Amino acid sequence: MRSLATTSKPAPTTPQSVLMRFLATQAAAKNTGGSENTATGSSALYSNLGGIDNTATGVAALALNTTGNNNTANGVDALFSNTIGVNNTATGVQALLNNTTGRRLSEPQHG
Repeated sequence: MRSLATTSKPAPTTPQSVLMRFLATQAAAKNTGGSENTATGSSALYSNLGGIDNTATGVAALALNTTGNNNTANGVDALFSNTIGVNNTATGVQALLNNTTGRRLSEPQHG
């Protein structure tokens, strides 16, 4: 496993051989099985357990993500409440703050 950590504690470990980057205090603190994630900012990807291919930049970006994949959060609290949502992009302070699953409630009406 290859990890880069500049935190107050060592980078989390996982059983897979993966590359992950955690650059801040408590970034990806609970990570156990996720891979190919990048967390920059205090508590970014804090709760990630098995999420894959996520990028969190900013304090508490994607903080509650547990198994969501392919998400990008840029900004303080961006995608904060996301837990299992996939393929989301949030840019800006508190962008998609309350998104949890990323599922559309209804299809848009055309025409």
